[in-house]
Amino acid sequence: MSRAARSSKRATQKKKDPPVFAGRSDEDLNLWLFSTEEYYSKYHDEMEDPMSSTFVNKVSSNLGIDAMNWYRERKMTTEAPITWAIFRKRIKERFQDLDFQYKALSKLHDMRLSGSQSDYTSKFHQILNQLDVDLPEIVKPWFYRQILRAETSAHISTHVPTDLVETIDLAQRF
Repeated sequence: MSRAARSSKRATQKKKDPPVFAGRSDEDLNLWLFSTEEYYSKYHDEMEDPMSSTFVNKVSSNLGIDAMNWYRERKMTTEAPITWAIFRKRIKERFQDLDFQYKALSKLHDMRLSGSQSDYTSKFHQILNQLDVDLPEIVKPWFYRQILRAETSAHISTHVPTDLVETIDLAQRF
């Protein structure tokens, strides 16, 4: 298939559906916010406009019943435009526990190795990406290694990795 034909085929393919947030406690709100920003990346200027609710109006159709009811109430009681920055802050206040960051850190600390190394790594990244705060780079590999088998952790120690990526690579190759 020629380059032009592949390009044409990609252009005619339907973009997948936008991410949806229903407002359930088992959903990853930070992942939804990130996915929404990625999905609508061509609307970056609208997203960053400090005086406009255009972007929020666009993505509000991707809210499920509970989240949409919350948003409708906000929209009806707020005179100022609900910008993306305000929306992000308010939706977190409503749908994330006050101790969400603490709970996420506790999940990292309390993780146990079960299943494959790849499954563990995926779960570790999933929890790490839920944090709003950046952990120091030296702490991430430390958390990761705490759960590994003793011989895997010892193998990693002999190589003195400098970051999480290198630590994961050493663990997966062991």
